[in-house]
Amino acid sequence: MRNKPFFRVAFISLMPVLSLVLTALGQAPVSAPAGPPKTEVNEVKEMVQGVEIIDPYRWLEDQNSPQTRAWIEAQNSYTESLLAKVPGRDELKEKISKFLKIDAMGTPIARNGRYFFTKRAADQDQSQLFMRKGLTGPDELLVDPLAMNPQHTTTVGFADVLPDGSLIAYGVRQGGCRKVRACSSTRWGPTLPATPRSLARATAQTKALALA
Repeated sequence: MRNKPFFRVAFISLMPVLSLVLTALGQAPVSAPAGPPKTEVNEVKEMVQGVEIIDPYRWLEDQNSPQTRAWIEAQNSYTESLLAKVPGRDELKEKISKFLKIDAMGTPIARNGRYFFTKRAADQDQSQLFMRKGLTGPDELLVDPLAMNPQHTTTVGFADVLPDGSLIAYGVRQGGCRKVRACSSTRWGPTLPATPRSLARATAQTKALALA
């Protein structure tokens, strides 16, 4: 079954979250508009392993279409109309930011004496991909998403690493679009077609990417 974009379901939990924020601040709930903007239903039917799947919101998966952009803008405006009325918002943001702005490091992947991991400094917007040779070696930057666009909205993550540690596959995500790339310490591989539902596996025999 197809994965649903996050923004398609985010508003399901919007009102409970707002109520919790108001309660935490010790304030009485504010009056809310009648409801969020309506979402157009345009059913797409397809057969998956003999089962008919009906997706009423498939059109929202095209994030660059004028219709989707208008929907996002309307939903954002509705959300802001609620949050703007919450007193103590700046104080709450300051408190939460202190817990978010910390150094972070992902669980390392061990391959042939090399360790591959993500790392983000407290003042950085996105995690970078690193490699370390041995437990005490220096951290070597492999992929830097911060250099990919000035808005720092591109994210990267490891998809797979060859058993001998000579080649990695990593995913690049920009605006919900995902591509898989291969690289090594000496060369960059070609960009493969977007594979949102595929697992990229690096094989030691071919030192290439096989999409499964």
